[in-house]
Amino acid sequence: MGVQRQASAFEQPYEHLSVQDYDPFRNGDLVRFPEYRESTPSQNSSWWEPHRPRPDMRAALRSVSEYVATAETTEHRVFRLFPSSSIPDKSLYAFPFTGMIGFGILQSTFHECWCTYFGNRIGAGNQRRYNASYVYLTFPFPAGLTPDTPKTKLADNDHAERIERAAIELNGLRENWLNPPELIDRVPEVLPGFPDHIVPKNENTANELKKRTLTNLYAGPCGGAVPAAQRQRPGLYLSQIHGARSKLRTTPRVHHTALSPAERNDGALNPVSERAVRASAAFREHLSCQPRHQ
Repeated sequence: MGVQRQASAFEQPYEHLSVQDYDPFRNGDLVRFPEYRESTPSQNSSWWEPHRPRPDMRAALRSVSEYVATAETTEHRVFRLFPSSSIPDKSLYAFPFTGMIGFGILQSTFHECWCTYFGNRIGAGNQRRYNASYVYLTFPFPAGLTPDTPKTKLADNDHAERIERAAIELNGLRENWLNPPELIDRVPEVLPGFPDHIVPKNENTANELKKRTLTNLYAGPCGGAVPAAQRQRPGLYLSQIHGARSKLRTTPRVHHTALSPAERNDGALNPVSERAVRASAAFREHLSCQPRHQ
């Protein structure tokens, strides 16, 4: 199936864009949106795609079944798994190759504190922003667990196995909170390769599902799919899971292989690597940072 034909299967948004008038210069001169995209050299002529379709990222997503993503700006630094058929927008940072072990490390208390210390803030709510250059590329992954570590080297790594088990448990608890089986039905998508539709069983469950967001889960008391003793404070319960998983980490160290190939320079420390070394040393003075999952 061609790419445009795949896009046209999303009938309402495709039809909307195909007939939409557009004012590219904000001067009142309207032009059909497809016509503008096809006739303007600086635009992506495939008008049904985003302006910057990111072919390298899409190719990376096609090579995995799911990926980890986090919002650029958010009150709670939450990472979540998405099916690779869901394309992230410009407000998300996507990590195609981390797997469940990487998910566990990125969602750890140590990485959250690192994000808070080295990331910037924005808006009236002073919300935290994730930054690839100053946060991810400088983050000291545990020894032997950097993103470019081959899976064959993780097979007998007890540290990796324990992180993976804790990450699977955390992900299961959160997903069961968001979409508990007793409140939803999963309806298969008519097109193969796309995730199921999640449909409330009735109007009452629809109202309940509106309250079940990760923000509510981490921010305050609410009942949910967690052990009965913790139902009044599921955020507290998850903080215990986060804390238990974070204890699995090794002593923080900067590993050169945690940086991308573009940030390396024939094995020598370049400015980004040097910043990572300085950042790690400075951050050791702030390890008393407490987790915010409560």
